[in-house]
Amino acid sequence: MEMSSGKPQRPPPPQRVQSEPVNLAREFPVVVPPLQPQQIRWFYCEPGKFWQPFCGGDSMTLEEARCCLDSIDSESVEVEVMGNMYIVEVFKKEATLRPIYWTVSNPWPVIRGSWFEISGDSWYPLSEHEADIIEEAHTRKDWRERAKLDNELSTWAHSRPVERRGSQAQVVVILHQVTVNGYETVWIGENEVLKVKKDIGSRLWSKVGEKLGKGQLYGSTRLVRGYREPSLRDDVCPPIGHLVFVVHGIGQNMEGSDIIKSTSDLRQTCTRVAKKHFSDEWNKKRVEFIPIEWRTWLSLDKGTLSSITPHGVKTLRNLLNDSILDVMYYMSPRYGPEILDGLHWQLHKKHKEFVHRHPKFVSEGGTVSIFAHSLGSVMCFDLMHETCRVKGLLKDHMQDLNVEREGGGLKKTDVESTQDDKDMTDSLCTSQTTLDNEFDELQRLRIRVAEIESRLGASHTEEKILKFNIDHFFAVGSPLGIFIMLREHGSLIKRDHKGAGSFLPSCVCRRIHNLHHPSDPVAYRMEPLINPLYSQIKPVKMDSAGSKPSHKSKELAEGPRQDPETQGASRGSWWNTLLSASVLRTLQVSGNTSEGSTKPLPTDKLLEDDSKLNPDDRLKERLDFMLREGLTENSYINSLTAHLCYWTSNDCAMYLLLQLYSYQK
Repeated sequence: MEMSSGKPQRPPPPQRVQSEPVNLAREFPVVVPPLQPQQIRWFYCEPGKFWQPFCGGDSMTLEEARCCLDSIDSESVEVEVMGNMYIVEVFKKEATLRPIYWTVSNPWPVIRGSWFEISGDSWYPLSEHEADIIEEAHTRKDWRERAKLDNELSTWAHSRPVERRGSQAQVVVILHQVTVNGYETVWIGENEVLKVKKDIGSRLWSKVGEKLGKGQLYGSTRLVRGYREPSLRDDVCPPIGHLVFVVHGIGQNMEGSDIIKSTSDLRQTCTRVAKKHFSDEWNKKRVEFIPIEWRTWLSLDKGTLSSITPHGVKTLRNLLNDSILDVMYYMSPRYGPEILDGLHWQLHKKHKEFVHRHPKFVSEGGTVSIFAHSLGSVMCFDLMHETCRVKGLLKDHMQDLNVEREGGGLKKTDVESTQDDKDMTDSLCTSQTTLDNEFDELQRLRIRVAEIESRLGASHTEEKILKFNIDHFFAVGSPLGIFIMLREHGSLIKRDHKGAGSFLPSCVCRRIHNLHHPSDPVAYRMEPLINPLYSQIKPVKMDSAGSKPSHKSKELAEGPRQDPETQGASRGSWWNTLLSASVLRTLQVSGNTSEGSTKPLPTDKLLEDDSKLNPDDRLKERLDFMLREGLTENSYINSLTAHLCYWTSNDCAMYLLLQLYSYQK
């Protein structure tokens, strides 16, 4: 090989070779069969969300309903979809979706998808108007016949270089094109249809693509006829096994506060987490959420508030009137019962309608739970407490308290106390005995009043109780703890139950979960009301939804812990626990702590769990749970938004699903 110098010559650069026009005419059928119902997919769109497909079974039903409109004398037909939770009203050229159990200002749009725009892995349906135009152009015989007869396509078609299945630019033939809503739809093959926009940005991309050798159609999107998955009759929503009523708190009248949207966010978050961690359970029995809106339909002051509100700093005053004033309304003896009656009416109305539309829900073991936010949790607790009072369950509750007070006093310990300790104990016990007697008398009077009210107006009283049991009560961002402390309910806490039964009988509410964000300024704890020692123990941290539920979380979700075997240890009341802690601290200082007694908890730090407590002092089930806070998050900044974070929290959703699917009845 002849060399001009010592170095080898650089090979010449590759030349772009433009191939001959690709002839696809012979592949074209002249007659295109119509789309089958299995190829059609119906979509719906919630406000502010993307188009979501119906399941295959619902899509087939909607397609059949559209076809039936041509044979019946009616302008529309209604179809129940998504597990009998929504109704689609199908017209000849459009359709709308509305919920069954709550109202929306405007029905959600529904479209029949036959042509789809592909963007990455997402399929977006074209409007029915656009799809009809493209379908008519796609099935025309004139250009198909010409493509069939003219092998060269040189007399009528235009050629443009585009990138097709290779690194080199090839010349392909635009077989047909049509203008639809300001963009061009072009056919470059039997199943290759492109959407080419005419705006300035798209034209610029086209010029850039032409300079890069990628063709003038560079930047266009692909259109496909028929959905990627066929609609199957047995592709239906899983049956509902757990019904959750979602109750809002304060501020429902404020702009931007919408329990419908919040419930939708919670539903979508739980659906996403369930498909990741609880797919098998979800496919057998899914969880459904129904919002309970109790505020906006109440008139309450009938306009008096606005008439007495000064005009100064009006924006701030309106903010307070629409939010904080709800608490004052509820605490007032005039408006509180009206608000509670409204909540009761909404719960029973929607529960009755749900059971009517799902007749197998009760017989197949379906459960009903409540997810209550902020003030809504206090209202739900009061409603359940009122149910206990009317049914006479407080009488049994009080009898258990009397038994506890009669036989649950301090047992004689093995430690020889000093005379000062005995005097202090006698003084405290005398004071407690006086309080116990007063509480007993107060409760007897309450029970007597309830019996008289029941005889005088049994029918009216019966209407105020819950007629269904609550399986799980999720109080999120809840001030319930401080309400119980300030109210008369505090005297009714059964501290020997060491769990949800300390507040409500299990026949009314099986389990209570007090969920909160560490920076939520509205939330308060409940466990120290049962056992003051838990004020030094941190709430249980919820697992991160990024990983599977931990073994500890699964154990806590399975139900109450069994009572450990104890010897000589007393299962005393709250007073006994507090007194025992005081005596133990005194004994530790004097150095007379007996063998086997509980070591007092350190007061300078919080413990991570209750493992260091005496087994007799531990709760059978934990009630306080908190979300995890990021290492870089600022608590004071988070406090501005923490009270509203629960609707979209993946961790909160995973905790809720874990309880519903793991709890052993």
